[in-house]
Amino acid sequence: MQKIAQQISQRIDFFDLLRGYFVLVIVLDHLERWPGVFDWMTGQGRLWSSAAEGFFLISGIMIGLIRGHRAIDKPLKVVSKILIERGVVLYLWAVATTLLFVTWGMLWPYGGLIPPGLFEFQGEATAPNMLWQIFNLQYSYGWAGFLKFYAIYIMLSPLVIWLLRSGLWWVVLLGSASVWLYGLDQDDWWLSWQLLFYTGAVLGFYTYSIRDWWHGRTALDRRVLSAVIFSSSFIFLVLSVFWTFAWNYLKAPDNPIMSFTDYDIARRYVDPLFDRVSLQPLRLLVTALWFTSLILLFSRFEHQLKRFAGWLLMPFGQNSLYVYILHGLVVFALDLLLPAKQYILQNIIVQILVVALLWFAVKKQFLFKIIPR
Repeated sequence: MQKIAQQISQRIDFFDLLRGYFVLVIVLDHLERWPGVFDWMTGQGRLWSSAAEGFFLISGIMIGLIRGHRAIDKPLKVVSKILIERGVVLYLWAVATTLLFVTWGMLWPYGGLIPPGLFEFQGEATAPNMLWQIFNLQYSYGWAGFLKFYAIYIMLSPLVIWLLRSGLWWVVLLGSASVWLYGLDQDDWWLSWQLLFYTGAVLGFYTYSIRDWWHGRTALDRRVLSAVIFSSSFIFLVLSVFWTFAWNYLKAPDNPIMSFTDYDIARRYVDPLFDRVSLQPLRLLVTALWFTSLILLFSRFEHQLKRFAGWLLMPFGQNSLYVYILHGLVVFALDLLLPAKQYILQNIIVQILVVALLWFAVKKQFLFKIIPR
């Protein structure tokens, strides 16, 4: 029993490390202080997949693992109550943060610095219309916009947990994939990103079965599979980095790779294949490869990561929603008070100070009783 408990504890630590990494990258991406020293780690959120996809996957995994597998002996009614209450709290925070950011942006005295996207709601620009779209989650604003998706997906999770308890994991995947397929040409975040969350829930519920299957392979099989995954991930990473950041390099008339005109034309065809909103199949493939590679790397070097980066990644991972919500407030204020500049040293200082501020807030449990974790 003690050995089993230790294994469970280690797996939670492992997932917290990975979740902390995703949250850290999201914070750095949302700061948009480029160029800086962290571009290589984050890809500026512009590659063929991003930390956001990983965060949704790992969030679904935690639901499937903690509220599904580990709560298998608890009545479904109890688990459902916990999930629905959690979803309601996140819904209220999604509404509250949007209201706060909208009010903040509209009252900001320096009109030229009003953040973009403030008035991008549907229909007539009236207060009742805006309020209606905020409360029905049609409109969100600020750097905590994903809360609304997380809130609704969690509130629907009791049905998923019931299906998983009944051994109907394939129904969950089939239903989720069907919704995703329907939304491929709808340009709708709601229809596409649920696939990440509920696929994660299935993976979380069967975490130990997947682990046992992996360890049941021969050492040669594991090495071959790992090599295929890592090599494929690396190829897509190189292509993605080139395709995303080669813009300025290819403008040089003497570059030996391709003309800028050909590059510009090619991007018009390639970019839609990795669309972030609809989660096109190729973007899902890249997400699956990169996520699996990170799983293997974090699993292999878990103890080293805990020793050297656990002081940051563990608090961020264990309080991921708190960090996500609080970073939205910090980034929003920072964008108004200190607009981004092309100064590398300033960008580095801002990035480090913001991460340090969030870490300090977690360690001091600042507003822990108010902001969900």
